[in-house]
Amino acid sequence: MRRDSLGPGDARRLNPAWLIGVSVHDLAQARAACAQRPDYLLVGPVFATATHPDAPPLGVERLAEIVLLGLPVIAVGGVTAERIPELTTAGAHGVAAIRALWDSADPAAAARRILEGLRKP
Repeated sequence: MRRDSLGPGDARRLNPAWLIGVSVHDLAQARAACAQRPDYLLVGPVFATATHPDAPPLGVERLAEIVLLGLPVIAVGGVTAERIPELTTAGAHGVAAIRALWDSADPAAAARRILEGLRKP
């Protein structure tokens, strides 16, 4: 968890209607973040990613452990349309993607494939 970011409590005082998330990179950070009562957790990198090449990937097993803490989880890091089934099986509520869109010849089509995967039961 970044220590230079505005905490959830402070952000809520600015605007109580905002959805407040906290970015975490492991189970210990996720537990600490839950104590701050955010609305969701941004968890990653789940898979290896060119955006953060030195960050060790959590994998879907660790993601699933964080999901069990009870907050909605947005998975990030190495997210592709092909990986959506395993992310949702692990309990991810949603995903964030950079390279899957940025590197695609057709970013709109890539985004549609990701959204379609998230909408499947």
